[in-house]
Amino acid sequence: MKKFIYKLLDIESEQASRVFSMLGMGFFMGIMLATLDVSAATLFLQNFDEKADLPTAIILSGCAGLVMTGLYNFLQSRIRYATLANFALVLITC
Repeated sequence: MKKFIYKLLDIESEQASRVFSMLGMGFFMGIMLATLDVSAATLFLQNFDEKADLPTAIILSGCAGLVMTGLYNFLQSRIRYATLANFALVLITC
C-alpha cells in the first residue's frame, strides 16, 4: 500500500514526510478557510440586508482583492521578500 501511494504521488521514500506534511497543511488550511468563509458570511448577514448590501459587498471585496494582489505583485519585484512578508504579516495582524 505504501509503495502504491508513493507511486501515485510520484515521490520517493526520502520525500514522503515533507510531501505528507504539505498535504496535511493544505487540508487543514482548506478547513480553516471554509470555516472562516462561512462565519464571515454569517456575521455579515446578521448585520446587513441580504438583498441590498450583499451584492455590493461581493463586488467591493472582489475589487479590493484584485487591487491588493496587484499591489503585492508590484512590490515583490521591488522589495526584498523577507521585508515584504514581514510588512504583510504586520498589516494583516493590525
